[in-house]
Amino acid sequence: RPATRDDADTYLGDAIRDSERAHTGKGIWDVFLGDDADPSKSLSSVLAYACKNDAQTHFHYTHFIVAEAEGEGPIAAGCGFIYPDFSVSRSYPGMANAAGQLRGTSPEECSEMWKRISYLDDAFPDYDYDHTWMLESIFVSPSYRKKGLAVKLIEQLFELGRPQHVRECLVVCGIGNIAAYRLYEKAGFECIGKGESDAAQEAMGYPGFHL
Repeated sequence: RPATRDDADTYLGDAIRDSERAHTGKGIWDVFLGDDADPSKSLSSVLAYACKNDAQTHFHYTHFIVAEAEGEGPIAAGCGFIYPDFSVSRSYPGMANAAGQLRGTSPEECSEMWKRISYLDDAFPDYDYDHTWMLESIFVSPSYRKKGLAVKLIEQLFELGRPQHVRECLVVCGIGNIAAYRLYEKAGFECIGKGESDAAQEAMGYPGFHL
């Protein structure tokens, strides 16, 4: 089903955080913002705030679909969006606002934090992304993995992208994240390139992304 605003607090914040962390336990938003022991200021809470309040973020709840288990609520989620209408860079204002609202982070501090992920320019493969359908934040709760849910999510996201008349469907995968790489191969993706950066290796524990 399409995600709702309520899903942001109950599931999507965690799903975005954990899908980004991939195989090393550290993702883009960890580098940008870091986590916090206070649940009300945690990375998951900041992501959830932006997810439900800023329509310009590429991970806004309206871009998500979720799968539910009876009596349990969401157990899997994934999002799709048109690039460059939505992107990591266009998500910066929403994340900066969320950090300001929940953590009191100043605009100047957010600007400095944004520089921490400047390595993305090299870590993403050099490719013409214009008017492509990008999939992201594909996440299945641990107890429901290896049941085919992720492939079903991807198939549904494919279908949502068809009416958009995009050139192609793309997904990025952290280099070394073998489980995700095999999942995307199973879903029909083919690797067309990769980007690498020493700064990405230092920041996230892996050098960049497969496309």
